[in-house]
Amino acid sequence: MNNKNRRNFIKRLTATLGTFSLASLPGKADAVAMQDAWQQFKSLPEEVAVTNEKLWQQIKQAFSVSSNLLYLNSAGLCPQPKGVQQTVESYNKMANGAPTYYANRMLRQDLVIVKQKLADLAGCDSSDIALQANTIMAMYHVIFGLNLQPGDEIILTKQDYSSVKIAYEQLAKRDKIKLVWLDLDLVESNEAAIVEQFAKAITPRTRLINITHMINWTGLILPVKKICDVAREKNVLTLVDGAQTFAHLDFNIPDLGCDFFATSLHKWLCAPFGTGMLYGRKSSVAKVYPLYGAPDPTSDNVGKFEHVGTIMTAAQLGISSAIDFHHHIGSALKEKRLRYLKNYWIRGIKDLPGVQINTPTAAERSCGVAHFSYDKMTSYDLSLFLSSKHRIHALRVNLPQVKGIRVSPNVFTTTRDLDRLIKAMHKVAKV
Repeated sequence: MNNKNRRNFIKRLTATLGTFSLASLPGKADAVAMQDAWQQFKSLPEEVAVTNEKLWQQIKQAFSVSSNLLYLNSAGLCPQPKGVQQTVESYNKMANGAPTYYANRMLRQDLVIVKQKLADLAGCDSSDIALQANTIMAMYHVIFGLNLQPGDEIILTKQDYSSVKIAYEQLAKRDKIKLVWLDLDLVESNEAAIVEQFAKAITPRTRLINITHMINWTGLILPVKKICDVAREKNVLTLVDGAQTFAHLDFNIPDLGCDFFATSLHKWLCAPFGTGMLYGRKSSVAKVYPLYGAPDPTSDNVGKFEHVGTIMTAAQLGISSAIDFHHHIGSALKEKRLRYLKNYWIRGIKDLPGVQINTPTAAERSCGVAHFSYDKMTSYDLSLFLSSKHRIHALRVNLPQVKGIRVSPNVFTTTRDLDRLIKAMHKVAKV
């Protein structure tokens, strides 16, 4: 990061706090103190900014996360910055002034701007994205909207998200579709081995490949582009579950080469609850009927997937504020910070007797989410210990390959917070 970019980063970050947190602070002195703090980091190189805890402690003040309960489940649902919460409340109050006028007419006009800002972040055109309630709703359009015939095949993995697997199983039962299940090695397999697994599963009857960008349970990043390239060569459609990667990793969706990409904005973008997005390649969109009725179901206009009746417009408008907050930190810096936090707590516990890290630590294979197990306690008992004794909330994961705890901090997490997890594990291991 050059000096000009560093100055711009600090300037944007200062502006963010002015927008998102200063108004929520208890006193003017706190606001002034925070503004003064930003000025001290003007000359910091990026590698120093990533590790500067004073900087990230100030960012934490933009959130209303509990100071007692340590929240390490961002992969499940992320809290919103205070400014995003206030934006939603303001729009909701406005809509209640005259619901059909404001919510159905005036406020919906601003969704054009929301979609444009979202498209800029995704690296695509706004005509390629449809606003959705979550990843699952977005994926269901594709899963249930393709014109599949009995005997057609869909490739997916046993490690895909549970609600996604349930949808495919229902589809297979109803329409006699053949599901081809891959069993990924979540810890040891390399990229080439994963790509080869998908490639070997393709047959002349394969119509769709479901690809989870980042495995929810362990944080393993799959080589999506390489898998999509193989699929395209075979004229097979691809649907990417990007719930864990959008606004987490620094990438542009079109660069993945997929036909469809679904994500939840209430995860790593920290947007309002119940907001999501579906990206679709125009030539592929025309092949999918929307889950709900639309005037022209065979259109290549991705907007047909937004024809869902009454929605919470205030939440969708709040996406814009979440994007602003994200940009003030920057995608590249955010990704590096999340990876730094992951590596920090792993270093703190990996050598404890009985601890097993079940996520690769290489930069291209994981980022802010990771999983560990402790062979002297069941995952249930370990989860209960962390929660009841140390007030640490993380996800208990039980898969055939890995059983333990998934940890997913965020930009509002500091290394001091993670020291609490490290100390808890040292205590239980009695080291």
